[in-house]
Formats: sequence, C-alpha cells, structure tokens
Amino acid sequence: MTNITRRINLISAVFFLAFILLGCKQGREQAEVADKLKNEGDGYPEIGKPCPPFTLGSITYYHKEQASLEDFKGKPLILDFWTRSCRSCIASFPKVNRLQEQFGDQVRFMLVSREDGKNKGVREVYERFRKRYKLNLPVSYTAELFDKFGVTTVPHVVWIDGEGVVKAITSGAQVKAENIQDFIAGKELKLFKKPNREEEENMARQEESAAENEDTETTGVLYRSELTGVNRAVYNTAFPSSFAPSLVEKHSGFRMDNVSVEGLYRLAYTDTVRSVPYDRKNTSYGKFWARPVLEVTDSSAFEFDREAEKGVYCYRLKVPENKSRDPLYVQQIMRRDLKNYFGYDVQVETRPMPCWKLTIASEKIKRELQTQGGKPERDRSDSGLKLVNRPVHHLIIDLWGSNQLQPPFIDETGITGNIDISLEGFLGDFKGYRTALRERGLILEKGKKNMKVIVIRDPKD
Repeated sequence: MTNITRRINLISAVFFLAFILLGCKQGREQAEVADKLKNEGDGYPEIGKPCPPFTLGSITYYHKEQASLEDFKGKPLILDFWTRSCRSCIASFPKVNRLQEQFGDQVRFMLVSREDGKNKGVREVYERFRKRYKLNLPVSYTAELFDKFGVTTVPHVVWIDGEGVVKAITSGAQVKAENIQDFIAGKELKLFKKPNREEEENMARQEESAAENEDTETTGVLYRSELTGVNRAVYNTAFPSSFAPSLVEKHSGFRMDNVSVEGLYRLAYTDTVRSVPYDRKNTSYGKFWARPVLEVTDSSAFEFDREAEKGVYCYRLKVPENKSRDPLYVQQIMRRDLKNYFGYDVQVETRPMPCWKLTIASEKIKRELQTQGGKPERDRSDSGLKLVNRPVHHLIIDLWGSNQLQPPFIDETGITGNIDISLEGFLGDFKGYRTALRERGLILEKGKKNMKVIVIRDPKD
C-alpha cells in the first residue's frame, strides 16, 4: 500500500547528482590545486564569517587593474563567477548590468572569469557581448580564485557585505532586485546555499554511505513510495529527464528532489526515452511537448518558488527488483500516487504545437551543401560554427543547445546525406543565429507540428 507523507527528506540520491549540476563543470584535474590554495589561505568562504582574503587580478573596465578584499570594504560586493562555455552566465549579463545601474554606488558587481585551458579567448567573448549589450560591468580574469573559493560549477555568486562578511553563496537565479535590496539593507538573506568543492564531495560521500546503509538496514522493504515537501539538504532542483532504465534497475527505483508539480507530472507521463535531441532515433525531442498544458480553473498549485518553499516537492520510489526494468510500470505507480494526492485528471493527447522548421532555400543550395567527404569535424565558437561531413541533425543539436527555451527545432530540409557548412556571425543570440543560417540558404521559420502533449484538467465530479 502506498505511503504518502509530508516528512521532509534530508538525503538526495547520489546517482542523480549529475542532473543537479546545471552549470558548466570545471575539470576534476583542478582539485589538487584547489586543495593547495585552500590550505594556504583561510579555507573556502563560509556564510556568516569574514571572507578569506583574496586578490582580483587582470581587471578590465574598472579604475584599478588589481584589487583586494580590503579595497571593497565599506561597500557590499557581489562576485559573479562565469566561464566562456556557460551560456546561462553570459545570458545573465544584461540583467546584471541593469541591476548595477539600478542600485548604483550602493553595491559593486564584479564578474570573475578565467583564461586557462578551455577558457582561452574568454576576453574576446566578453568584449563582443559588452559592445553588443552596452555593458558597464568590470571583469577580473583570476583563475586562482575559482580554486581558492572551491568553485566547481558556474554561475557561482558570492555576496560579501561592507564589513567583509560573506552573507550568501548562490547560483545566478538568486541575483534579483529584491534580494539585492535586502543585501544592501543588511537583512538576513534566506537563500539556498550553493555548495563549494569540499561540500559537494562530502555530499557525494554521505549519499553513497547513506545508500549503502539503507540497503543494509532496510532489506525487508520491498516496495515504498513517498511524496514529501522541500528538501533543504539539497542545493538545487534535481530530477531525471527520463527514467534512465539502467539507473532505475541499479537502485530499484529513483527519487526527485525540490521539483514543481509540473515536474512530477512531466516525469510520470512523458516518454521514457530522453527529451534531448542528441540521439535522433532514441529521443522524444520534437515529438513530445516539453511542458504539461494546464486546463484547470485554479493553477496556483502549480506555482513554484523554491525560496518561499511554495509548490516544492520530493518524490521517492522503491520497487521490487524484478519490476525495476520496466519504466512503464514505474510510471503507472507514480501516476496513481499523483492522482491520490493532487486529484487531477490527466491525458496524453496529440495536438499541433509550435516549432521552428529548418528548410532550404533551393535545390542549388542543397547541392552546394553536399559534403566533399573527409574526416568528420565540428568546430564551434560564439562567432561561428563549422561542420564537415556531418548530418544536418548536428545543426539541430547546436540550435537546441543555444536556445533551449525555444520550441523544438525540426529538420525539414530534405537533406539525407552529410553536409559541409560554415556559419559566420554572432551565434550567441537567436536572431544572430537565424541571420547566419539565412546567409547560407537555410531558413528557420515558425510552424506547427503534431506532438504528444500532457494535458492536466480538474477532476470530474
């Protein structure tokens, strides 16, 4: 019998930790350097304690090329860590710029990036965005600070008050006007803490140990499902994009932490293959609409505010081992649980939904794009894309990667073989990407395509 409770879970499963790290992962080869810098300094920043001393180097668009923590005393400081491969970081620059203009001298924003390894060329990336969006934000290129502060993923934001005390460590999502106003006013910031390298590794070890202990102590539990409230022990929202049968089989179930009601229904009713377009043959991308359609009189239950702990849920399921290989069976259980608690009627229907159709201007263009052979190649930067002997689907993947909030991109070029193509121009925003495609005879236009849709309705009387 299903047990649904409001008890808050304190542990998140380690095998879904990969899904919560939505930022851009720094290499594990930096761990030794990070430990060395941490030991030489005063440890990683901790909320409520003085920030360890640091020096920002190679600062541009600031009155000094180098600055220390002492130079910022008396004024709240927000350090916003980013890398050239983090698209969400770069996309946030205009917002951060507006916030700096809004609060003026009351707070100082400082972007912090790195130029080592794969981040070479990051200055040029920032310069292009600075000119395009008329940014007036200083940026420091100090790779050592990533290691000294234990930054493993970006965006990573450290809030330091005028006395040099760390008030919050967050993701970029918490950088908004109301939080900055409270920060300036000296109020307590009740924001989810983003873990540093050490905390992240400790969490992984604890999760692994907890999983082993649970397997040992609860061998008599053959079946269990739980729906609970927010899990404050987990920094981020974590849930799989599909049932990932190999993981379900390994752990005889799965769990989701700090997700919305929509997220619960999406996993319970969506396809059991992945929703990203990497694998053309084994994906629901462009076939299954990404979000449920709500046809309810009151949608307040679907409002999601993690900080206010509104509409935030965790779900855990353990099934018999002989059933763990059947994702449809697992979904059926989850559907019953959602029906029992929320009560909504749900149907999966086929409807015409918005999409972007990629078409070709002429047969002449099709012939020109036909590959000349050679070793398959892909070279991508913010200012261009080069594909050699690759299928058109690689364009779809790249379009999706840069514009994941857009409706699905559908290949309607009719090209069956591989192509050679070079796109030149600013691919960092959607308009620039469409322009670059058009210059090569590829048209991206709005359209409709029949897709499966999760429709949620009020229960019938």
